[in-house]
Amino acid sequence: MTANEALERLYAAPLEDFVVMRGTLAAGLRTSGDMSGARDVLAAKKPSRMSWALNQVARRYPEALRAALGAHAAAIRAQSAGDGEAMRDTARAFRDRLGDVIKRCAETLADAGANLSPSQARKLGETLRAAVSETGELRKRLLVGRLVDDVEVEPPFASAPDAPAGRGQEGDVKAKASASGIARALEAEQVREAQRVKEARERAIGEARRTVVALEEEARGAREAAHQAEAAAERARAEADRKGRMAARAEERLAIAREALSKM
Repeated sequence: MTANEALERLYAAPLEDFVVMRGTLAAGLRTSGDMSGARDVLAAKKPSRMSWALNQVARRYPEALRAALGAHAAAIRAQSAGDGEAMRDTARAFRDRLGDVIKRCAETLADAGANLSPSQARKLGETLRAAVSETGELRKRLLVGRLVDDVEVEPPFASAPDAPAGRGQEGDVKAKASASGIARALEAEQVREAQRVKEARERAIGEARRTVVALEEEARGAREAAHQAEAAAERARAEADRKGRMAARAEERLAIAREALSKM
């Protein structure tokens, strides 16, 4: 196993296993003689829970990340062109694609036994926006599923390129106001999406509990009916035994009477 393969296994593993697996993988590399690789693996930093969730989505649902990247690029182009309608449409599309990724993260966390709170959703959204908004190391780490730290960023599109020549100061003010509105809408939507995911999970849990209660009641009724049937069967067997004994005694008396008659 190479150091890169070890790191791939490490960042794909459950978060709770990270520290133990890191030591195990490093020990394996040392045993094979790869001391440099062992040091690299030991130096690997354990990701935050939000970064871990993004890493798993990057590995399992890369198409969701590619869609978010494409939507961000389209929003940047619309911002640069100063087309108000296109800015609104592309910002909405970017928000939706971010929501898709955040929903996948929430599902991943739920599968791991953790809930995504609204504050965590905001932190996750900030990290995701930072990663898709730049072309450097952070984006590379996201795309290969090796994010480590959460990131705090300025609102998206607040630093978009200046408006085209001729728009003037009023146009710049409008563009900045629009960017600010986009940022607020994105963050609010992410909070709402996290709340929707939470409520959907709570509804599913409630429905599952109601199903369990109904099945328990059904099982109790079935057990009671079975006990009653067994009791009725036992009574029927006892009655059959009594009737059988009466019939046997009657047969004995009949045999005696016939014998007596034959001797007359």
